[in-house]
Amino acid sequence: MLRIKFKKKFIISAVVLIILAGGIIFNYLFSPSSYPTFAPIGKQEILTNGEFIEDFDFTYEILKTYYPYFEVNKKVHNIDWLGNRAIYREKISQCKTDEEFYQTMNDILSDLHNGHTHLLDKEYGLQYYVLYKSLPRFNWRVDMVKIFEKPRVQARYEVTNENIDKILEAQANYEPKKTSYRNVIVGDIISQKAGYIAVKQMITPDLSMPSFKEEYDITKSYLEKIKDYPILIIDIRQNGGGNSNYWSEFLMPLIVDRSYSQKTYTFVKEGSLFSKLRRQSGFKKLTNNTMSGLNFPEETFNMINNFSYFASHTAKVVPHKDSIGFKGKIYLLVDKHVYSSSEKLASFTKESKMATLVGERTGGDGIGSDPMLIDLPNSGYILRFSKEMGVTEKGSINELDQTEPDVLISNPIKKISFDSNGNAILNGDKAIISIIEREGI
Repeated sequence: MLRIKFKKKFIISAVVLIILAGGIIFNYLFSPSSYPTFAPIGKQEILTNGEFIEDFDFTYEILKTYYPYFEVNKKVHNIDWLGNRAIYREKISQCKTDEEFYQTMNDILSDLHNGHTHLLDKEYGLQYYVLYKSLPRFNWRVDMVKIFEKPRVQARYEVTNENIDKILEAQANYEPKKTSYRNVIVGDIISQKAGYIAVKQMITPDLSMPSFKEEYDITKSYLEKIKDYPILIIDIRQNGGGNSNYWSEFLMPLIVDRSYSQKTYTFVKEGSLFSKLRRQSGFKKLTNNTMSGLNFPEETFNMINNFSYFASHTAKVVPHKDSIGFKGKIYLLVDKHVYSSSEKLASFTKESKMATLVGERTGGDGIGSDPMLIDLPNSGYILRFSKEMGVTEKGSINELDQTEPDVLISNPIKKISFDSNGNAILNGDKAIISIIEREGI
C-alpha cells in the first residue's frame, strides 16, 4: 500500500513538474528576447576594392540560390540579371568608398525591378531591428535580425543601446499630428451618402502604441457615423505597404458584414537560409503530384519549375464584434504605387469580391511574407530581398500580373483634399469622380 501511495505521489509530482517546465518553456518562446549590451562602436575599417567585389559575389550567389523572380524580370523588363554578372562586377571594381559601393550595389539591384530587393540604409536598418526584436523568440524573423548584433553590422547601422532607446522613447511619447500628416484621413465625399477613408501606410495595428491608438479612435468614430451610407470609398493609392494585419485584422473587420477569403500559394527554393521559415510556415516538398493538382496556366508552371517547396494559404477577413456591418457599396482606389501588403489587400479584394477596385494596375509582390535579410561579410551592409513567389488560386503570379482593377482609370492621381470645415475638394480626382458618376449621386 505504501508503495502504491508513493508511486501515485511520484506520478503527480512528475506531472506537476512537466506542466511547470512546459509553462516556463512556453513563456520563454512566446516572449521577446532582451537587447544585448552593445559594446561601443569602434572606428570602421577601410575596405579594399577586393572586399567590395567579394561582397558583390556573395550577394550574387545568395540571389542566384534564393531569389524567385529572375524569369519574371526577363519577361517584363528583358533583363538577364544573372547573365550580367561580368558587367556588374566591373561596376563594383570602380568603387573606392563605402558610399560608392552602397550606391552602386543598389543601382545593380534596381535592375531586378523589385521594391523589396536592395541594401538597407541606416535609418531603416535600425527600425527593422527594433521591430523584429519585439516579436516572440520562436519567430523566424527574430533569428533573421540577430545579424544586427554582429560587430560589422552593428557598426554599419549604428546599433547602440542609446539609439535603440531613442526609438523606443519616440514610440512611447508619440504626439498626435496635424490632420494633413496623419496616416489615416476620413471625411464625407458627399454628405450622408459617400464616405471616404484614405490610408497612407499599413502601420502595425497595436493599441499599446499611441500612434495607432489615435488612428483607431479616428477610424472607429468615423465608421460609426457612416454605417448607413450607401457608399464607402477606401483609398490606398500611393500606399507602398507595411503590415498586412492593418487591413486584415483591423480596418476591414470593422467594416464588413460577412466573411471573405482568398486562397493563395507561395513557392520557395532549396537552401538552409529558409529552413526555419519553411518549418514555421508549413512549406511542403514540391512534387510532380503536387504540380498536377494545381490548376495553373502553362506559363506559371514554367515559372515555378525550379522551386523546391510550396505552401498554400487561406487568408480571411472576418467581421469584428464591433463591426458596423456595412451593407452599402465598397470601392477600393488603387494605383501603380500600391505594393507589398497594400497589394495584398488589392489582390484579396479582387479575388474575394470584397469591394470594387478602381484605378490602374497595381505594383505587385504582395502575396507572401516579409522579405529576407542577410548581412554582407565584409561591409556589414544588409541585403533585403524577396524570398518567395506568390501565386493566386487561379495561377496568376502576383509579381508578374499584379492586380488589375475592375474599373480602369488612366493616371488616377490622388488629388482629393479637405478644407478646414471637413468638406471634400475633389480637385478633378478622376477615380473618385468616376465612382460618383457610376453611382449617380
